[in-house]
This record gives sequence, C-alpha cells and structure tokens, in this order.
Amino acid sequence: MELLEYIELTGSINQAAKKMEMSYKKAWEIVNHLNSLTHRPLVITATGGEKGRRVYDLG
Repeated sequence: MELLEYIELTGSINQAAKKMEMSYKKAWEIVNHLNSLTHRPLVITATGGEKGRRVYDLG
C-alpha cells in the first residue's frame, strides 16, 4: 500500500498523508484499521513527531 511506503520513507504518518494529499485523520484511520487486521502491527507509533513511526514487514 502506498501509504505504508510513504510512512516508511518519511518516518511520519503526517508527512505521508501530505504526500498523498490526504488528511492526517484519514491516514491515521487507515493505519489503525490495518494494524487491527494483523497479529503484529504494521506501523508502530511513538510520541515524538516525524521519527516516531516505524513500518514492519509481515514477511
């Protein structure tokens, strides 16, 4: 999914949303939904702004 690629590239849900011309709220809802579908979260969030996100491979 393109959003996950941008999160990995930028390290930020907010910056990824901007690159996709999507609201942060919408991007967060997508990430939250994707995380709820898997045993291990795809995106780990942390407080601290732009470097507070990490995307994990299901591989």
